[in-house]
Amino acid sequence: MTKINANVFCLKYMTLLFLLFINNLNSSIFAQSSTFLKSRNDSCIRNLSAGGTLIIRLKSEKKKLDYLAHQLELNAKNEKSRSKIQKIIDKTKTERDQFNRSIIDAFKSDYSFSKLNFIYDSDIVEWKKSNYDTRYFIDANLKNEKNISKPFYLILKNDNTPSGLEAFIFTDVEGSLMLSPFPTSIRVNNLKVAIWEIAKLENRLKKNAIRIANAAHIKLANYESKYIN
Repeated sequence: MTKINANVFCLKYMTLLFLLFINNLNSSIFAQSSTFLKSRNDSCIRNLSAGGTLIIRLKSEKKKLDYLAHQLELNAKNEKSRSKIQKIIDKTKTERDQFNRSIIDAFKSDYSFSKLNFIYDSDIVEWKKSNYDTRYFIDANLKNEKNISKPFYLILKNDNTPSGLEAFIFTDVEGSLMLSPFPTSIRVNNLKVAIWEIAKLENRLKKNAIRIANAAHIKLANYESKYIN
């Protein structure tokens, strides 16, 4: 074997060893990641079903309403513009409250996997800073609740998915997304809801809220049954 051939052989051998090392490293990282994920998911579902609380994070529309309030100030001398802006503000608040009340009512009547509480998205940061003070929770009348215990929390937030679809998304208390096979999200709108909307079905908001609450209960119960029991 010539010196050049020996060097080429050596280089190929070292490359092979490096690739094998990377492959083993990736396998090890994947295994550790899978183990951590399973441990996190299992711990979460156990804690939730054993006295934990599902926190439903509701939209407050604070950013939109703050922006509109600022527009009112800018149009202080333009009554026509102010009237249009005020109508948008009133419509936004009405739709927000109707949706949030329907979600609260539906979860209280159709979800029983764990305890429940509700909080506005605009209060979530202060809630965390306060070491999860329960005074930020709201009741069926959208008023602050009191005298609530501090158990394990799982969050179900009304937000948009990375693809831009509105959904209720499961996260841990720090805001990290829950990952499959743990339930990840529940779409706010689907084909059935679209048909209800087109047909102007009576009580469609209530029916959709019940669908979402049922889905949350079933997804969590099925995960526990499949992976824990």
